[in-house]
Amino acid sequence: MSSETLYKRAEHAEEIGDLDLTDAGPKEIIKATYEAWCSATKNLHIEHYPHPGPIYEAACRIIRPFGKRISGSLRADSIPSPLPGRTNGLYLSALLNETDADVLSVGKLGYEIDFIGWYMKSGKAAIVENDAKVSWLGYGAQNSTAVILGDVGITGIRSSGLNCINLGGTCLASNNRGMTFINYGHINDLCGRTDDGMLIETTGKCYYEDNRVTKILVGKNSYCVDVEDICADLPLQVMLEELESASKGSDMPKVNDGIRKVDAHVRKNYPRKIA
Repeated sequence: MSSETLYKRAEHAEEIGDLDLTDAGPKEIIKATYEAWCSATKNLHIEHYPHPGPIYEAACRIIRPFGKRISGSLRADSIPSPLPGRTNGLYLSALLNETDADVLSVGKLGYEIDFIGWYMKSGKAAIVENDAKVSWLGYGAQNSTAVILGDVGITGIRSSGLNCINLGGTCLASNNRGMTFINYGHINDLCGRTDDGMLIETTGKCYYEDNRVTKILVGKNSYCVDVEDICADLPLQVMLEELESASKGSDMPKVNDGIRKVDAHVRKNYPRKIA
């Protein structure tokens, strides 16, 4: 099957027929839309694409008519008998973006999942729990939040305004703008820098040259705060401790409020680094 044929199949996923979900609840809607998406994209594979957008868009078109009937928090293990595979993250990202849900949590699935928070919309949040493994997190995310408690391959490629709290391990991506990244965990590698952002290193646990993420990654017009700054700034230290506690408990209202407080404090008290 040619790449052109595969693209056309994904782009016309809505032609599988109307789903009769008039009296269905959220669980039934998720089950039916996931199965419809699997059927519509069963011959599609990531390797056929330089970009998996058509597979994601197929999920969006199937889920969108039922968006107002799903709200609150979602879990990755809510999809029925999921097949291990990279593309499940695209369905879950569409489920978060195209419904009134505000948080997607990924726990231990028994396999590594990809594309969580794919083009995550403003105000949405993704949580990678302990023991969870995610390859890509927050690709193209816009003004949203990611909390990492587990293991993430790379975070924030092509994102804009992503707030990220890291208590697990991840690699920081290049080609992002306006990211606020607060590190309590491990930075496994650095792929670039962030412009117009904020980088706060609370632990120094960065597996890199001089153990300082803020000296390596900060780009143009970014704020940076490292371990020594925090030790000398008691109000900021208290804010970061409260934010860490809220993040461990996946309390997103407190996480978002804590990020706002830290952001305001840093902007008021620390000069920007002009690279």
